[in-house]
Amino acid sequence: MSDRMSAADYRKSVGQPPPGADLVRFKSESQFQAAVVSWWEALILEGPYYLLHVPNGGKRDRVTAAILQSMGVRPGVADLGLMLERGRIAWLELKIGDGKPSQVQKDFAKVCKRLGHPYAVARTFDEVAAALASFGVRYQEPMAARLIRGGR
Repeated sequence: MSDRMSAADYRKSVGQPPPGADLVRFKSESQFQAAVVSWWEALILEGPYYLLHVPNGGKRDRVTAAILQSMGVRPGVADLGLMLERGRIAWLELKIGDGKPSQVQKDFAKVCKRLGHPYAVARTFDEVAAALASFGVRYQEPMAARLIRGGR
């Protein structure tokens, strides 16, 4: 008999869902995004970071769309921007299920790459955490954050 615990048992013991559980948990990308922001706000950050959303999406009448475009709204901008140390900004595009980035979102990703801005697409909290790690974000995840991540 082993005293080792399986990964699934460990996740259950600390209140985390099984991998990929949020692929079916959220009914909309905006719902997933709101959960990610709530989770972020519950984290204990180990550095100076600033998370933001650029409200580029949504249906608008033609006049409003033209006004916003003239003010700098651009299609394809990622859902979340994360200001990092030393003047860097990382970008995170959120998708649910098998959603794929649109062509304008792919074009934005190319601009990020060309200009040296980190960019990632995430469909689950595990992928969000992996993206944050790739961006160099350091944090602790207290129980409150784990509960948000676990959907309770």
